[in-house]
Amino acid sequence: MADRKKASEPPHYSSGKPKITGAFVDGKAEGTWTWWYENGNKMTVGNFVNGKRSGVWNTWYADGSKKSESVYAEDKLNGRYVQWYENGKQKETGNYVNDKREGLYRYFDTAGILLKEKNYKAGIPESNN
Repeated sequence: MADRKKASEPPHYSSGKPKITGAFVDGKAEGTWTWWYENGNKMTVGNFVNGKRSGVWNTWYADGSKKSESVYAEDKLNGRYVQWYENGKQKETGNYVNDKREGLYRYFDTAGILLKEKNYKAGIPESNN
């Protein structure tokens, strides 16, 4: 039977609210893990498979507004990445392959207006627009 236990790195704030919830299986992080702000709002939610980040990971600002969404495979960024400003407007968006930016990446100002676009190949910018 697998050794399944809860995370125990200070699991709670002094207020008693949880800092982190998740489980270990055979000494490795497994399943959905959640990190919390002291105010009770979620900070990060993501999944682990055999101790490695996997699938969609979401982060939020302390006020509860969404900060980012990313996709992991084998503990590396792989797929669409989106980041937002606290006001809810997109900050940047693009794709990753094996932890490196790949293809068109867009950057926006705080009003959501496109500032620039860059193409990346294996994490290296190909052009500056």
